[in-house]
Amino acid sequence: MSTRKSSNKHALPAQKAQPATKVSQPAAPKYNLQDLLEIRKCLDLLDDSKSDEAKALCMSVLARNPTLVFANHARGLVAMKESKFTEGEHYLLKAIEADPDNADYLGNLATCVLNQDRIDESIKLYERAIAVDGENRAARIGLANALHQKNDPEASIAYFQDAVQREPKAPGPLSHLGRALIDAKRYEEAVATILKSLELQINFAPSHTALGEAFHAMEMYKEAIESHKTAILLDPQDTYAHNKIADTYLKLKRVDEAHEHLMRIIEIAPKDPNGYVKLGASYFTAKDDFEASMAMFRRALEVDPKYALTYNNIGAVQHDHGETSEAVANFRTALELRPNYPTAKHNLALSLLLHGEFKEGWECHESRLITRERSHVYRVIHKLFEVIPKWDGKSSLAGKYILLMHEQGFGDSIQFLRYARKVMEMGARVAVHVKNPLYRLFQSFTPEVTLIRESDPLPPADCSYVLMSLPYATGMERVEDIPTYPSYLAADALLAAAWREKIAALSKSPQHLRVGIVWGGNPEHGNDRHRSIPLDRVKQLLTLPKIEFYSLQKGKPLEGLKDLPPEMVIHDLGSACEDFADTAAAISTLDLVISVDTSVVHLAGAMGHPTWVLLPHVPDWRWLNDRDDSPWYPSMRLFRQPAIQDWDSVMQHVAQELIALQQKKT
Repeated sequence: MSTRKSSNKHALPAQKAQPATKVSQPAAPKYNLQDLLEIRKCLDLLDDSKSDEAKALCMSVLARNPTLVFANHARGLVAMKESKFTEGEHYLLKAIEADPDNADYLGNLATCVLNQDRIDESIKLYERAIAVDGENRAARIGLANALHQKNDPEASIAYFQDAVQREPKAPGPLSHLGRALIDAKRYEEAVATILKSLELQINFAPSHTALGEAFHAMEMYKEAIESHKTAILLDPQDTYAHNKIADTYLKLKRVDEAHEHLMRIIEIAPKDPNGYVKLGASYFTAKDDFEASMAMFRRALEVDPKYALTYNNIGAVQHDHGETSEAVANFRTALELRPNYPTAKHNLALSLLLHGEFKEGWECHESRLITRERSHVYRVIHKLFEVIPKWDGKSSLAGKYILLMHEQGFGDSIQFLRYARKVMEMGARVAVHVKNPLYRLFQSFTPEVTLIRESDPLPPADCSYVLMSLPYATGMERVEDIPTYPSYLAADALLAAAWREKIAALSKSPQHLRVGIVWGGNPEHGNDRHRSIPLDRVKQLLTLPKIEFYSLQKGKPLEGLKDLPPEMVIHDLGSACEDFADTAAAISTLDLVISVDTSVVHLAGAMGHPTWVLLPHVPDWRWLNDRDDSPWYPSMRLFRQPAIQDWDSVMQHVAQELIALQQKKT
C-alpha cells in the first residue's frame, strides 16, 4: 500500500551536498585583486547563509567583468544555495567555458545537475571532474551519491569494482563497493568486501559505518550499533555515521539515544538544514510530537528558507497530523523549488487522492515509479519494461496482448484487479502478474485473464503496464468514475464447505453472530502506529452477548491472543489460512468482517461480503474523507476515528452496531 514519505535529499553523505567553494585561479582572463577579494568575501557570506548579500556583491563584480571565470562560478554557487539550480547551471557553464579542466567547477556543475534529478548527466560530469583530479574528494562523494540515487545497484557495483582495480590498496573504493552490494541485497558479499577494506586500513571510519549499514540491513542491530560506535570513535565529526547509528537506534525503538545523535549532527553542522529536518521528522514518527516537529522544521527554514526537502517533510507531517490542505500547499512549494522532485510529487498525489481530486492526483501518482524511497519495489518492474515495452497509456490496445504487473501490497492487487476488465473492454488480451498467495483466489476473477505467477515464464505480450497506473491511463477524474462491481472475486465452493465445517465445530450456536476480525497490520508499514489497534482496545467487543469472533489475523499481532483471559475468546482461523483462497473461504462462512486497513478488507470487499473497516483519523488515500461508505466496495462501511488515536470512540460505535446486527439475526 502507498505510504507517505519523509525523505533525506541524498543518501550519501548525510549532510546537504555542499559544492566546493574554493576560488580557483585560471591563467586567463585577467582580473584585479579587488575582484578576487570581493569574490572571496562573497563566498564567506555564502558560508554564513547570507545569500542576498553574496549575490549583490557577486553581481557587482560581474557588472564590471561579465566573463570573469571565478565570479561566474561564485554566482552559480549562490544560485545553488538558493535552490535555483537552472540559474546556477547557467553561470557554472559560463565558468567551465572559460576553464574547462577545472575539477571543482565540473563537480559543482554535476551537483547542480543532480539537484535537478538529471542523474545520468551528473554521473558523467563527476567522472570528468575525477578524470581531471583523481584526488577530488567532493567529486568522488558526489559520484557515489549519484550512483546511489540512480537506483541501479548492478551499475554501482560495476563502477566500484573498476575503482577497486584502479586503486587496489585504497580502502575507499572497497567501502563504496560494499555499500553497492548492500543496495543489491548481497549482504554476505558486502560484509566480506568491507572487511577487506578494513584489512587495508583498520582505522578507516567510513568502512566501519558501511559495516554497520550491512549489519542493519541483515537485522543484526546490536552489531550495527557497535560498528557505528567504532566509526564515531574514529571520526566524531562524521555526520553520516551519526545519522546511521540514529537509524539503528530508531529501529530498536531506543528513541532518546537516536535523538542524541541527531542533535549531535546539528551541533556539528549547524548551517545544514538536513539535521533539523531529520530530527523534526523523527519527533513526529517516533513520538507523535507535532509541535516539536514543527519547531525543528522552522529552524531548518531559518538556515535555508528555499530548501525543498524541508517543505516536503513539513507537508508529510502535516498530512499525517490531519492538516491535509496545509500539506498540499507545502508539497507545492517543494515542487516550485525543485520541479523534478519525485518524493514531493508522490506525497502531493496521496493528499490530492484523499481529497478526491483524482485528475491531478493520478497524474502525480505516476511519480511513485521513480521515487528513491520506493526503488526496491519498482526495480524489477523497470527491468521488465526493458524486456516487454511499457504501454504508453494512450495508444490503442485493440488486438494487443498486455501484461499487467502486481505492485506494492496484496490489497493493492486485489483493489486494482478490477481495471483488467477496463483493459479488456479496450480490445486487449490480458495477462496479470500475480503473487503466489493470490494465485488460487484470482482464478475466480475471469477465465479470460491469464494469470502469470512469479515462477512462470513471461508471456509473449506486446506491452506491459502496472495495475495502479490504470486509473490514470483510463482517465479516472472523479470519484464517480471508479469502476464499481457488487463483487468480482469469490470463494471456492469446496474450500468454503470445508471451512464451514471447521467454524461450525467452533461455534456455540448457529444463531450467534459470527464475526471475522483483524486488529493489526504489518508492523513494518510506515503508518502502522496509527492504523493498527492494540488488542486491549478490542477487548470491549469480546464480551458482547451472542457474538463470536474469529481471527483472520496473520503475523506478529497474533501473539496477543495468548494473553486474553479465558472469558474473552477469539478463535484463530488466520494461522490455518495458507493463502488468500483459504481466507476467502473462511470469510464466506462468516456474517461479517471487521478489520483495520489491511488486505483482508480488500478481499472481503471484492467478494461483496459485509465489511466494516476501522480507520485512523487520517486514513490512507483510498478511503477518502467525510463518508462512511466506500465507492470502491458497495458492501463496505467505514468507521473513522473522530480524533487522532481515539479508538475507544470507534469501538463504542462498533459495539452498538454489532448489538443491533446480532438482534436482527435472531
